[in-house]
Formats: sequence, C-alpha cells, structure tokens
Amino acid sequence: MKFTKAIPRPLAHMLAAFFAFSLSSPGAASLQEDKAGQHVARLIEQLKTMDTHRQAAEDLRKVAVDDLVPALTRAIRSDTEFGAVDWLRGAAYAILLEVGSESEHGELRYGSTDQVAQILEGLSDPDVSIRGICLKATPRIDEAYAPEVVPRVIPMLNEEDPRMVSTAADVLAQMGSQAKSAMAALYDLLLAEKREERARWERVRAAQTKDGKRQDMEIKVRSMAAHARMRINGVHTDLGVYSRLDWRGQAAAISALRHPVLLAVTRSKPQVPIPMEDLRRIMAFLAGSLVHREIPVDSQLTALGLIAWIAGCPETDKALRKKGVEHLRAMDAHSSEQVRMSALRWLERMGN
Repeated sequence: MKFTKAIPRPLAHMLAAFFAFSLSSPGAASLQEDKAGQHVARLIEQLKTMDTHRQAAEDLRKVAVDDLVPALTRAIRSDTEFGAVDWLRGAAYAILLEVGSESEHGELRYGSTDQVAQILEGLSDPDVSIRGICLKATPRIDEAYAPEVVPRVIPMLNEEDPRMVSTAADVLAQMGSQAKSAMAALYDLLLAEKREERARWERVRAAQTKDGKRQDMEIKVRSMAAHARMRINGVHTDLGVYSRLDWRGQAAAISALRHPVLLAVTRSKPQVPIPMEDLRRIMAFLAGSLVHREIPVDSQLTALGLIAWIAGCPETDKALRKKGVEHLRAMDAHSSEQVRMSALRWLERMGN
C-alpha cells in the first residue's frame, strides 16, 4: 500500500493563505470578469441561431445585470446581424427590458445609463414593434432621466398607429409636470385641426372600416391628449377650449374629465380637489355637449352622469346644484330615449 506524506501544518496554512489571496486579488477578479464576459458573448452568439435561440434567451435572463446590460447594448449597437435582423434585435431588446433594479415597492426600474440610453434609442428604431415595447417601458426609467425621456417620447405622438400615439400620451401624462415641454404637441393632438392630423385620422378610419373595427380611435387618442394636459398642468388647463372643439374633440374631453371630476366629488376628502369656479365651467361645457347632435349618445350619458355627480355633491354650492338639476330636467326634450331615461333616474336618485 502506498501512502502520501502529510503536508506540515505551517506550510498548509501558508498555502491556504496564498490561494485565498490569489482568488481575492485584482488579477483573479479580472479573470472572473473575463470568464463572465466570454460566457455572455457565447450566449449572444447562440441567440442568433434558431436551434439555440430559446435556450440562449433563457440563460441570458439569468446573467447578472452588470454583465448582461453592457454586452446586450453593445450587440444591438455594433453587431451587424442585430442591426439587419428585426426579430433578433427585438429579442435582445425584450431581454434588456426584463432586467434592472427593484424599487422599494418591488417594481422593476431602469437606472443604468447604458440601459436607459438603449431604451431611448429604441424609440426611434425602424421596427414598429421595438418602438412599441421601448415606449411601454419608459415609465420604469428613473425620474432623474426625465429631461432625456420627454424629448424622445414627443415625436411618437406623430406615429401612424393610434395605439402607439395613445401610449405616448399616457407616458407623458404619467410624468406629470416633468413633461411640460410636451404641452404644445399634446395641444395639437387634442385639437386635430392641422391638415396632416386630419389626413392621418382619415387613414386610420379607413383602416378600421376595412378591419371591421367599430371603436373611434380618434376620440380615444384625443381624450388621452386632454388627460395628459390635465395631469401635466391641472384640470383647469383647457376648460375654455373644449366647447370650441369639433364633436369628436368634445367627446374626447368628456371622457378625459370623467376621472378627475369623480375623484373630486365622490369622496369626503377629494384626492385632487377642483375649485368651485372650475366645476361651474365644467358643468357648463357638459350641459352644452348634451344638445350637440353629433356627439355620441354614450358620451352624452357620461356627461349627464358627471352633471348629476357635481349637483349631488354636498360640497357643491347651492347655485351650482340648482343649475345641475335644471340641466337634468331639460333632458325631457332630448331626442335620445336613453338620455331621457337616464336623466329621470338621476333626478329620482337625487330626490328631485
């Protein structure tokens, strides 16, 4: 039988210390980084091949953020294959958007300079799906980058796809007062008076008719523009404008007013109080919309309900409450039976 000679204890301690030092030294750390970099590079190469794409994507999602983000952004910007193939570039963006830091509420946030820069670059990507996923991701970018985000989102209000336009307006709304520089572009979107705006909506309507879709996307998008302007600058911002809009614009304004008005008049302590003078102006606009023949009945029913809520709120002054009841009673002569019956139900509910 063959025996090996034991290492003397002092020498064993010295060797252990040497290896521990070697692993913790800058050279060892650099070696580990190189290995991590090579691993990520291999996975990115495998991402390009259909046979290995799915597994590579799964493995990339497990890579540490500090290793993954620089490698992915470098591939998107510099690798000619990623530049030429939309689905491949889209896959890289999808992975990039799944990683980041975690907020105190457990939400995904983007705070890395490289990552934020690439997401913003994606807003002008030639592929519409990439522009879309990057746009939807922008609300997760840290607030510190707002001055860079807003100018990149504003041009997306000119997208052809109304869903993209609506999302862009919503992103700006979520940014609140930080998006002040978007107010002019949102105003143009709300008014929809410019020749290019009218032409775009005609194209959208033609496409919807062809696809058999019934929802009027112009009303939805213009409503989001009105909503964004309220979130950025306050509910009072366009109260003097709404009654001068075309019927789609007025329907959009009614929709946008619903949420802030209900927040103000259906709670004992309103989250966002609306001054009485502004409520008076809102009611006057809503009452005017009820006699507009082109405004859809659904929008008029919403307007009717808002008038009733304002008139029924205990905090509303007596004169405005009386005016609201008068508007409801005047619906006896409305051409729509739905509106007449709804007004009657509101009056009964209010004890009038």
